[in-house]
Amino acid sequence: YEVPITFYLRAKKAFQSGLDLYASLGGGVALIKEKSYLGKKRFNKGIGEVEVGLVYPVWRCVNLVGAFRYLFPHQSQGCDKVDVGGFDLRAGIGFSF
Repeated sequence: YEVPITFYLRAKKAFQSGLDLYASLGGGVALIKEKSYLGKKRFNKGIGEVEVGLVYPVWRCVNLVGAFRYLFPHQSQGCDKVDVGGFDLRAGIGFSF
């Protein structure tokens, strides 16, 4: 298993058109436990995250969302299976209630 615990600080800019832009900075820890033929391995890793994104209202509670995220550092060490670091681009439809 892998359980990330992260805290965020976010700045948001809202425009009259309804478009919201945001930037966030996060930090925390990933609690990781792996099983393999060599046995169980448990370790904790510090993680950080930088994200910028947008939210645009389309209709009532439906929004178009997009974000670009960088998660650091790479968590893999040698032959460990876990590697959560790197770039991430997300886009989709969001529902707010």
